[in-house]
Amino acid sequence: MKESFWAYFVISFGIVIVVIMLFINNMTTTTEEDFYLARELMQSSMIDAVDYGTYRTTGRLVMSKQKFMEVFLRRFAESVTNNKTYQISFYDIYEEPPKATVRIRTTAGASLKTEAFDVNLDTIQSGILETIYGAGKITAEPNMYTLTYDSNGGTTCFPATVTVEKDKTWGTLCSPTRDNHTFKEWNTKQDGTGSKITSSSIATGSLTVYAQWKKIDTSVTTYTLTYDSNGGSECSPSSITVEKDKAWGTLCSPSKSNYTFKEWNTKKDGKGSKITSTTKATKSLTVYAQWKKIDTSVTTYTLTYDSNGGSKCSPSSITVEKDKAWGTLCSPSKSNYTFKEWNTKKDGKGSKITSTTKATKNLTVYAQWTGSSISFTVKHYKKNAGVSTYTLADTETKSVTIDTTITLANYKKSYTGFSYYGGSTSGGTSGPGSLITTKKISSGNVTINLFYNRAKYKLELEKGTGISAVSGTGTYEYGASVKINAATQSRYQWSGWTKTSGTSPKTFSTRNKSQTIVMGAGDVKLKANATRVYSGCTCGTTGVEWTYHTESCQANKSCTYVCNNYGQAVINADCNTTCTLKYDSKGGSSCGNNTGGCGRKITSLCTPTRNGYRFDGWYTSASGGTKLTSVTLDQDTTIYAHWK
Repeated sequence: MKESFWAYFVISFGIVIVVIMLFINNMTTTTEEDFYLARELMQSSMIDAVDYGTYRTTGRLVMSKQKFMEVFLRRFAESVTNNKTYQISFYDIYEEPPKATVRIRTTAGASLKTEAFDVNLDTIQSGILETIYGAGKITAEPNMYTLTYDSNGGTTCFPATVTVEKDKTWGTLCSPTRDNHTFKEWNTKQDGTGSKITSSSIATGSLTVYAQWKKIDTSVTTYTLTYDSNGGSECSPSSITVEKDKAWGTLCSPSKSNYTFKEWNTKKDGKGSKITSTTKATKSLTVYAQWKKIDTSVTTYTLTYDSNGGSKCSPSSITVEKDKAWGTLCSPSKSNYTFKEWNTKKDGKGSKITSTTKATKNLTVYAQWTGSSISFTVKHYKKNAGVSTYTLADTETKSVTIDTTITLANYKKSYTGFSYYGGSTSGGTSGPGSLITTKKISSGNVTINLFYNRAKYKLELEKGTGISAVSGTGTYEYGASVKINAATQSRYQWSGWTKTSGTSPKTFSTRNKSQTIVMGAGDVKLKANATRVYSGCTCGTTGVEWTYHTESCQANKSCTYVCNNYGQAVINADCNTTCTLKYDSKGGSSCGNNTGGCGRKITSLCTPTRNGYRFDGWYTSASGGTKLTSVTLDQDTTIYAHWK
């Protein structure tokens, strides 16, 4: 009888061992084998999905997206282990040129229970494959970013890195410690001048973060609270330090399977003092997590937190009995936001969940946030005249709710003579750079640059009586310097410019025949004017001939009305006005001076001589200038000899 018992026992025990080994073998995966299997499936599925008719007629490689997905799923189902659950996600699938990105995730799990022990078996395989047709290979493309810790003098973080998918939050970060220091934050710069990184920061690239510390004033008494999770998950950091008589502040919230966290207590059996966030530090102590076992015979529901971009809740879920209130809920945080409530919809359009809401089903709640007001800078640049550069005209500070997308044109200003050109977050005095129309304000270090170009206006010059020609007509920028000139006809004396319509130039003289004006903020029309010159009139009894006159004069008649050099009538003017032509021979023979009535035109000019030189003519200046063959005397004038 005994021999038979032991024989059955040995056989039964052997069968159990074989079953366990087969179960474990089926539950595990060989990552390398699975990877190469997936690679072959992707490659063959992509080849099958290519439209060869298009290739033969046009030479273009085009893949059918739908056919690729159907073939891949069919072949994958035929090739993989049947007792596992697979999740396949298709990402970028391009038909031309063919390209595909696929993520495969498999999870297998089970429990073996005996009276003596529990064995939990769980294996996960996760990978992302990407291939470009014709490249000859399939490469792993995780599209993930890594955050590396630098404790900056503190304790080393373990693990030393955190890796998450692109555009996901970094999640719970390490909390290192350092003697006589309090941990402040993680920063992208070792000296703390970079960006603050928190659990809610979005992963947009791999980076190294540096611990920032606040030195503890050793002259102030501090106490340390050390956590003992009493069978639950470990707290990080494992202790906190505060000044004497200050509240301990926010405490760790550990978790434990099939248990609900109750409180922290100074005794392991819960018979000591309850410690909360408001308890004041009067000495260093160790606190022990207290747990309430969940009655599995009673229906319970679980509320799972989704912080919706905020800090992660710990624990990440709570479980209560059916029809009981959910109780105290997590209060997450988010930089530049204020926590508003928990809601059953991510967009806040569901039901509000509070501590008094009764548990009637399992649910996920989403944190709702109210954005704080955030400031940004607006700089206004005006274009300089005649060049491509700009000058900073004004700087303003504006405020909006964080994450608001603004339209740049809404912040433009009005400047006389300028029109709004566009805006950017780059550029400056050298120009606008790449123009944009909108910008999302997500941080307080945003500067918006707005640019204004000079408006263009028409300058029209009109010939009045006695004017033979005008120059300078055209279209010019506001503030541009423009040279204008007028030429008078024979026997006419220049009398000045008049504005007939439009906006007066910024710089302008009505008297100067040839001048440089500065354009104003508008079109303008100017008219050149001249007065007829009369001769043969004797003024009074002096016998001096007058050449500037506004009336017809007759010989031997008294000149009652005469004109000055600008065509203005002068009553009983001085009859002794004369003009002198002075010759500067520049080392040649002297020509003397020619003095007589103003307005005379001298066509016969002196011809000097100089030993060893040939006379080249008379000029308006000693060096350079305009060569003269005659001179009309409106005033005393000096001309200069040039020699060769």
